[in-house]
Amino acid sequence: MNRPRPRLSIEGPNGEREPPGGTDDDGGEVVKPLGEMTTEELSGALEALDDARPEDTALRLALYLELRRAATEEWLFEEGANAPVEAT
Repeated sequence: MNRPRPRLSIEGPNGEREPPGGTDDDGGEVVKPLGEMTTEELSGALEALDDARPEDTALRLALYLELRRAATEEWLFEEGANAPVEAT
């Protein structure tokens, strides 16, 4: 079954919302899809989740899995960029 990728928005302890994408020029919220977030953004979202919704195991798992995916992609990209080029 194809489902849309979840979007993340975390409510703080005082009810404020802090989307990982930040805000646009007009102050409106910009929510970034999980699949487009970097490891730094995903790590920040996991830390915010600890404070805002520590009981949300499903969201924690989704963030963790996306963090692993993003880390693998970034690692492969960095490894490929530094890999020696063999002459043929």
